[in-house]
Amino acid sequence: MRIEATIDGIEALKASLGAQARQIPYAARNAIYKTALSIKAGTLDEMRSQFDSPTPYTMRSMFIKTGKAPELSATVYLKDQGPGKNNAGVPDTEAGQAEQGSMAQIIGHQWSGGTRVRKRLEMALSDRGLIAASEFVVPGPDAKMDRYGNMSRGQVQQIYTAIRLHFDPTNNATQSKRSIRNARAASNMFWADGTGKLRRGVWGSDSNGRLKLILIAVPKVAYKKRIDMQPIADKIMASDWQPNFQAALAVELANAHR
Repeated sequence: MRIEATIDGIEALKASLGAQARQIPYAARNAIYKTALSIKAGTLDEMRSQFDSPTPYTMRSMFIKTGKAPELSATVYLKDQGPGKNNAGVPDTEAGQAEQGSMAQIIGHQWSGGTRVRKRLEMALSDRGLIAASEFVVPGPDAKMDRYGNMSRGQVQQIYTAIRLHFDPTNNATQSKRSIRNARAASNMFWADGTGKLRRGVWGSDSNGRLKLILIAVPKVAYKKRIDMQPIADKIMASDWQPNFQAALAVELANAHR
């Protein structure tokens, strides 16, 4: 979301300030940043409302980038670079430039609707020829979910082990209690191709031999647009921009007198 502000009565304001009119761009830049902070906060509030238990990582994914002088603008955006990398600050109009693995790519469909990007597990299943390049997988009714509504990492690891999805077999060979436990659980998992009575996907069994549907292959995953930043930004700009600018200008003028 790119923010550009208009200062009402700019020529009259410049005339009234005389030589101090040079403080206007500094005040405007500070006011734009403060307004962008409010838009970011409003978007995070909407994310808390729309997402079911969003992860802390997701809630740290919103950033602000201000335009370089003399440009009076700011961009509020999702992190568009992968983990451990600096943000590029790609405006939402250029969202296609978001790097693979970045939050903009992973959850960008929540802002635009449509199909999400494929996950690493889905690409591994494709590489093994178990699903087509256009297909996805979703948690089954018996999948183990974490408190954020995602499939637990332990169970994902079990799927990798059971179906031999690791590119390097040594990735499975550790002696930790967790790895041993996951390996034992993985031995009860298998892939059903859908030709029999079992639905296509990953199945497992409990200690009593009852079958559990863990992962389901689906032809597509479509999402509705859940976060609309435009009305959030419009509302905050209408209420906050002018007061923020007046307050920032008062500070700049006071500092100029010192």
